[in-house]
Amino acid sequence: MLRIRILVVDDAREHAEMVVEFLRLSETWGGAQMDIATTYEQALDAMQRTAYDVAFFDYMLGARDGLALLRDVRGKGVETPVVVLTSRGAEDVAVEAMKAGAADYLSKVHLSIEALERTIHHALALGTGVVSPLELTDAYTMFPGGGEVVRPRGITDVFDANGNEVLEHPVDRVRVISPEAAFQMVSLLRDVVDRGTAATARAWGVRGPVGASRSRNRSA
Repeated sequence: MLRIRILVVDDAREHAEMVVEFLRLSETWGGAQMDIATTYEQALDAMQRTAYDVAFFDYMLGARDGLALLRDVRGKGVETPVVVLTSRGAEDVAVEAMKAGAADYLSKVHLSIEALERTIHHALALGTGVVSPLELTDAYTMFPGGGEVVRPRGITDVFDANGNEVLEHPVDRVRVISPEAAFQMVSLLRDVVDRGTAATARAWGVRGPVGASRSRNRSA
């Protein structure tokens, strides 16, 4: 088991304890040190005092919400990866959460040990300063993949000299978010590239669609 620090923020303590109990049953994260905060103020104080590896914020926190807390936390200079938990439709929260700086989001309707394990893995991959190409692929593949995570594999099949298949290694696909939420995120990311902060990169000819890349410095 990996030893990390996790904060769970929910104004309904029983809901926070349910998340903690699920994590205790996880083979990967069961040994984590876990804290609970039940108010906006407790959470803000805890995030500033303790270096958490990942935090879960409930979308609704009394009169305020988890996205406001996330913005406050970021305003204080805390860069802990945050996962937003919601009981609303995931599609309604996805874009809001990502714009606010969330590493991921998770619907309480689909809460499970496996979902929490995947979400923490993605959050840690996005939050670390040293991220391998495979970790980035694993974290972002859900968006162009229509909501499915496809685990990177170097070899999927092995054939002998006669063309007979001697080993099959099927692609591992896991449904993480709905196709609708994935479409919204792809649209948001495309806007960043087409009209947002990444638009200048396209102007430089650094990279374009596969098969349609153009550069200002072409050989004659």
